Amino acid sequence: MDLNVDVLYLTANNRSTNIVYFNDTKIINDSLYPFLNKICLNELTTYNGRIEAIRLVYNIHKFIPIYINQNIILQPLYQKRSWNQTFVNICNIKEVKKDRLNSLIIFKNNLQLIAEVPYLKLKQYIEKCKFIQKDQLNKITERNILLWQRKILET
Repeated sequence: MDLNVDVLYLTANNRSTNIVYFNDTKIINDSLYPFLNKICLNELTTYNGRIEAIRLVYNIHKFIPIYINQNIILQPLYQKRSWNQTFVNICNIKEVKKDRLNSLIIFKNNLQLIAEVPYLKLKQYIEKCKFIQKDQLNKITERNILLWQRKILET
């Protein structure tokens, strides 16, 4: 199983994972963290490897996002052991609104998700993920430029 760019969020069930896409919802017969590990293995790393890399490179120690690629950055909303663990793909969030003590996440397809997370905290999560996304894009661009320069020199 692979995630595609249309993923909005993932939620944990007892022994399965709900994956909500733009126009579909799928239930995977795998708990959330083993499923995330399989997704990371598709990118030639492990879930723990991704977490450790983000922790070391970006100095983030709590609520560490999982960078899969430029279009999928999964931000956990709750503590790892929380019964309602949810990861949102920040790349598909259109806006976030304050909703009393909670936050209302509005995705690009106008689907809404109420998160039991303070509005300012959620905004911090999104800003942190956007920074990682931009930084990774810059690194990819720099690598591509170096590769093109090498090819030009070789010819």
